[in-house]
Amino acid sequence: MALHRLSSVTIGVPEPEPVATYYGEFGLSRADDLSFSTLDGGRQLIIEQAPTRRLVEMVVGVDDPDDLARVVAALAAGGRHPELEGDAVRVIEPNTG
Repeated sequence: MALHRLSSVTIGVPEPEPVATYYGEFGLSRADDLSFSTLDGGRQLIIEQAPTRRLVEMVVGVDDPDDLARVVAALAAGGRHPELEGDAVRVIEPNTG
């Protein structure tokens, strides 16, 4: 299966501003909101408020539609319920929603 790049990650935290400050000190370029960019990938890290620290969204890039079909098949074989929406696959992680 050809998953070629991590396009973006959104994390939820109870207090976004201290976390945003940390990533800014780490060297990422901060936008006006709670998102950060890298030189190579553009806007790749988004921080938002959530009741607990958790992964909210992860966007992984592929090369072509065949890769998406393989992702859907693998997720379904693993007991998940993926939804193919145009050029994207969405699936909810069952333990945290």
